Amino acid sequence: MQGTIKSKITSRMDVRDAGYLTPCWISNRSEHTSGYTKLGIDGKTMLTHRVAYEEWRGDIPDGLVIDHLCRNRKCCNPDHLEPVTHRENLVRGETLTAREAAQTHCLRGHAFDEVNTYRSPSKPGIRECRACRADASRAMKVRRRAHL
Repeated sequence: MQGTIKSKITSRMDVRDAGYLTPCWISNRSEHTSGYTKLGIDGKTMLTHRVAYEEWRGDIPDGLVIDHLCRNRKCCNPDHLEPVTHRENLVRGETLTAREAAQTHCLRGHAFDEVNTYRSPSKPGIRECRACRADASRAMKVRRRAHL
């Protein structure tokens, strides 16, 4: 049965150089709106890249998702697939989360370092600039005094 699934995957792909270290195995299955392809196995519809990872590499650890190192969602080359946390997958991608995580300074040029970075307990994952927060607080106090 295991060889059957591997042959089902390999018979439905094109090996193509897409600019990564090694060629991508591009699944020619119909593309889902998310950009991933699906494969029918034992009456179930499954994501092709996840099936490929499990067939060539083994089980995907609980709580992890598969990241395409080649950045191609249609690729099912197991050498291009890596189990990571959902957050790591977002940070590695081309997303707002990735751009924000890569940001080293606030919009006013203050460094996001240990001393100047505030992390709100009510907004996990959100960083704020302490210097800008202090400036905003001072400006608010000045506005309040002006209204008295």
